[in-house]
Order: sequence, then C-alpha cells, then structure tokens
Amino acid sequence: MTNTPQFGRANTDISSPNFGVVTGTTNVGPRNVQMGLRVQY
Repeated sequence: MTNTPQFGRANTDISSPNFGVVTGTTNVGPRNVQMGLRVQY
C-alpha cells in the first residue's frame, strides 16, 4: 500500500559526467494488489 518508487539502473558509462547517477524510475506498470478474507465461526 506504500508509494515506493522502483529506481532505474545507475549510469555505467565511465566517460559520462553522470557516471553512477540514477536518473529515473523503471516502468513497472500498474500495481497488483491481492487481498484475502477468512471467516471462522
């Protein structure tokens, strides 16, 4: 139920000034939720 982002991969190009920087999030699609109910009496 939390709104936790899924971070993308870090930049691995050594010659880039953004080396090691995570610049975005991954596109994981819609959230999947599963609920269950158990009734005993």
